[in-house]
Amino acid sequence: LQKELPTATHRTDGYITVNGSQRIMDTVRGMLASVRERVYIAADSEFISDIAADLAGLLEREMKVVIITPETDLLPEGVISYRADCGKGQIRIIADGASVLTGELCRDGSPCSCLFSTKENLVSVLKESLKNQIELIRLREEQINPGAGADN
Repeated sequence: LQKELPTATHRTDGYITVNGSQRIMDTVRGMLASVRERVYIAADSEFISDIAADLAGLLEREMKVVIITPETDLLPEGVISYRADCGKGQIRIIADGASVLTGELCRDGSPCSCLFSTKENLVSVLKESLKNQIELIRLREEQINPGAGADN
């Protein structure tokens, strides 16, 4: 039997288009449930409100949660937050530096889609984008209010 068993092949990571609000939210919840260390999220306040219970679960498990959103006042304690406009319906998530979801979540019934991937090049691009966005937020805060930065 050992001789005849097929050998395991290396998994090739690809890109998956996720269509429809419900499928997108299912993908988001699946990503958040599988977080082992940290998650970075950039999204509007309505989306953050939709995943509040998931975020609370991550914090209970002592995961690092970093959020960029327009309204940071109502975020649970323990979230590292940055205030910025992310665009209505736009979401970007990086889970454990290994998987990403980026795209648009529509609430009015119109078609929407997101791109999910574990491809290293897309993960790197999104990481760099969020890192740069956080740095810009910090620099602006520093100019407005010297000594300020994250809302945590």
